[in-house]
Amino acid sequence: MCKIITPVYHLRNHFASSLEGFYSREEAFFMFYLLLEKKMGISKIEASFLTELTPQDTDYLHFVIQELKTHKPIQYILGVADFYGKEFKVNPHTLIPRQETEELVEQILKHLQNQSNLKILDIGTGTGCIVIALASLMPHHHYEAWDISENALQTAQQNAERYELNIAFETADIFNVSSLKTWDIIISNPPYVRHSEKSFIKQNVTDFEPETALFVPDNDPLLFYKTITVFAAKHLNPNGLLFFEINEVFGKEMQALLQEFGFSEIELWQDFHGKDRFIKGKRTL
Repeated sequence: MCKIITPVYHLRNHFASSLEGFYSREEAFFMFYLLLEKKMGISKIEASFLTELTPQDTDYLHFVIQELKTHKPIQYILGVADFYGKEFKVNPHTLIPRQETEELVEQILKHLQNQSNLKILDIGTGTGCIVIALASLMPHHHYEAWDISENALQTAQQNAERYELNIAFETADIFNVSSLKTWDIIISNPPYVRHSEKSFIKQNVTDFEPETALFVPDNDPLLFYKTITVFAAKHLNPNGLLFFEINEVFGKEMQALLQEFGFSEIELWQDFHGKDRFIKGKRTL
């Protein structure tokens, strides 16, 4: 009896067809090859030469299809996400790192050039993706990272340990924190999506990613930014820098907020979608 061979590209097409109505064909193809790479160690180039997968791998693909139909993010299914050339452990206690945030890392790196022994704080670190990306490229600075979620911090710590980085992680609530420390750079990508914007966000985000890390009240959308800016105004060293990722609709309001608390050399810049996404201010002497 002849063995029936299923070419990998047929499995890919079946994967995409099974997810029709849930994801575009391009998204499905991307996820298919991501699964091959992350779970089976098969690159996209190698996949083009394969005639079949093992029965176990084929079964796993069918399992993933069912999981994806619940709108569960592929990163949570895999347990990892890529960010700035590194792989980060993720789970429902952490937000999935976004490609846009890589641009924030780029901007911060420009300001770290030709400097050493700076003290850097990341507030609301989540997976630790920002601070880990920075520390891996510029390990000669001193890094600290806070989050209110102990589960998120545990994940961030594991990510840092994987890359053998020395980062001080601490459970902290920015609304109730007391510190005598000062830093040269403070960074934050806090919750900034208004509850009224929830209907515009995909179900795989709203149903699975931690709500407390995403949403803010409509009547106080800059809640986290105000609190962190006040904190930074007191705890940044002279000429220290404050970096934020922001809600695209509040660029002007964020500029005014930083000005109100004495920051100068304020820069607002856009992400690769052309949306106001990042802002930087310098603590005035």
